Amino acid sequence: MKKISKTGENISSNHETSLSIRRITSKIRTLMITWMLLLSMISTVDFFLYRHLINAKSETSHLVKQITKQKESFTRISQILVMLLTAFQREERPSYLIKQGQEELGKLAEEVSSRQLHIDQHLNKLNELSFPMIASDFLLPDLDGLRTTIDRLTVNLSQLREVDPKLIEWRFSLWAPIIKDLAPDGIMQQQLGAYLTLLNKRSFLYIESLNKLNRINLIGSFVLLAMLFFSSIRPLLQKLKNEHAKLEAYQNKLLDLALLDPLTNIGNRRAFLSFYEEKVKESPREWIILLIDLDEFKSTNDVYGYTAGDSLLHHVAQAIRSQFSKGSYSYRLGGDEFLLLIDRNENKIDVDEYLLSLSSVLSSPALFNGIEIPCHVSIGGFIKHPDLRDSAENALSKTDFALRSIKKNKKGHYYIYSKSDSSTKAAREVKAQQLLSAIRKSDIIPCYQPIVDLTTFRIVGFETLARWRTDNGLIAAGRFIDIIIDFQLEYALTETILKQVGNHLNRLSNLPLQGFRLHVNMPQCFLVDKRMINKIMTLTGTRDLSWLSIEILEHVFFQRSHDTVIDNLNECIQLGAEVALDDFGTGYASLVHLRNFPCNVIKIDKSFVRDMINDVNAGKIVNSIVNLAHTLGMSVVLEGIETPEQCKSFSGSSGLYGQGYYFSEAMEIDSLIQALPDMEKRWCARATLRKTQ
Repeated sequence: MKKISKTGENISSNHETSLSIRRITSKIRTLMITWMLLLSMISTVDFFLYRHLINAKSETSHLVKQITKQKESFTRISQILVMLLTAFQREERPSYLIKQGQEELGKLAEEVSSRQLHIDQHLNKLNELSFPMIASDFLLPDLDGLRTTIDRLTVNLSQLREVDPKLIEWRFSLWAPIIKDLAPDGIMQQQLGAYLTLLNKRSFLYIESLNKLNRINLIGSFVLLAMLFFSSIRPLLQKLKNEHAKLEAYQNKLLDLALLDPLTNIGNRRAFLSFYEEKVKESPREWIILLIDLDEFKSTNDVYGYTAGDSLLHHVAQAIRSQFSKGSYSYRLGGDEFLLLIDRNENKIDVDEYLLSLSSVLSSPALFNGIEIPCHVSIGGFIKHPDLRDSAENALSKTDFALRSIKKNKKGHYYIYSKSDSSTKAAREVKAQQLLSAIRKSDIIPCYQPIVDLTTFRIVGFETLARWRTDNGLIAAGRFIDIIIDFQLEYALTETILKQVGNHLNRLSNLPLQGFRLHVNMPQCFLVDKRMINKIMTLTGTRDLSWLSIEILEHVFFQRSHDTVIDNLNECIQLGAEVALDDFGTGYASLVHLRNFPCNVIKIDKSFVRDMINDVNAGKIVNSIVNLAHTLGMSVVLEGIETPEQCKSFSGSSGLYGQGYYFSEAMEIDSLIQALPDMEKRWCARATLRKTQ
């Protein structure tokens, strides 16, 4: 119980740690989302600032380009005027050259005027995009003065275009101001140069502003992240690390518990399978696998109780440990089965001597509350050689075969699996497959042996006995039941028998029998199934169980799941069924069964009936059981009545029933229905004859 409680505490702590980790990760996620939102807000503001600065930089670049072209146009105008004045100083004065100069001056005047409009537009946009981060010293001065000069220049150029070429040199008032304004050191060139300088400085300042914003954004994000990390995330990460370490520790502890038998504190079946696959299966070493089973352990539970049984298991585990040496490993596979795994390369032992010593140690009694509890074990072994690559299940199967062989032939001893056993084991496995196939095909059928009222000699029921239908005839259950049990086919066999019994019920109900019952043997695995009632109803197709007598062996009440068995049986009794205690007198604590557990009928084992004619004590025991059962209001069925003498010993006793070969062997349903009328007539005639004698 302490182990179970500790396991529960570990699971609870593990759950709390998992919840704590989820809460911490949730907080970290919330903080990261907050940081991302703040970063997104900063990025949004930066985006608009970047766009503003880039637009301003673009307008500045356009303005520089336009003013540069304007300056080039002014230079070209100045060059043309100088060319014209030079041409007038020649004697020939080429009129075509002068006219061409006039035309080009007119075009340049139009270009200057148009370009000035573009400059004004870009300048207005640039002024609209003024930015507080840009120093006021770099704001462009007013262009009104320059614009007036350019307007005057374009007017003069337009007029100069229309003047007679011969008179150009005399129009001093037109070209002299132009030459003066456009001279390299003239006011227009100086103003345009100053504007270009300011615009270049302003463009550079935009670039610096962009770089400054980048740095501010990067530093701000880093500072924000650092503050968030050191103030909140770092402590949470440390806490998360601690909780994760706790969780790993709990998981490792739970893994250890999952591989540990809580009662004996040694490895369990899962631990053995894992170790075998990892260390033994492909090992170049030789290993000894010993399967240890407690003989009559159920009897120990029956007589001394479960707590004493647990104490005995703990005693065996400690005894196995006392035989440990380097390279030895012990496991409890379940119930009363233990496994000892020995590395023979590290333990140079003689197998027979070791097994004799181990058997002697394990057979020492366990002390429980001052009472010595006897301990007897049988040991099955298998030596895995390096050239063998048996799986864990195959190795266990061979070891289990050796154990069952020694328990069947000579309990309390040991047996090592040999090569010759392989053919026997293989034959049993083949037979198990054949039986499974027969169960699925309903080739294992119910045969019915009559149960007779020993007063009236009328049939009151039938015991349902399984028979295997083969090409060579029917095979009795006694010849294959051990394989059914060893290969855990009992549940499937019970299902197929119940299903066929359900099909036979209508045919039997049409016979002139009064209140008969069908006795069906039900194994432990079926009785502990919480779905048992529904299973019976579904398989037989009836919800009324007044036709059913459930035959059980007394040991089912002394399993750990006996509460489920009792609940199922009580519910069956409420639905009209009866419970018969089979083979009564061959087990332990039978009187306790009669007092405490639900049963309506007891069936006295055939060994008592067989011996009662020649053994006075056997007859007295049977009579005592019959009287006890009748006192408790129970019916009694005598099994194995085979002779007239045995039948005559109990004829005329009310509440007493018999079955056996004296009345009839078990028959298939068709044979039974055909033979039943003559059978009853013959028995009734015997009863009448006996009364007249």
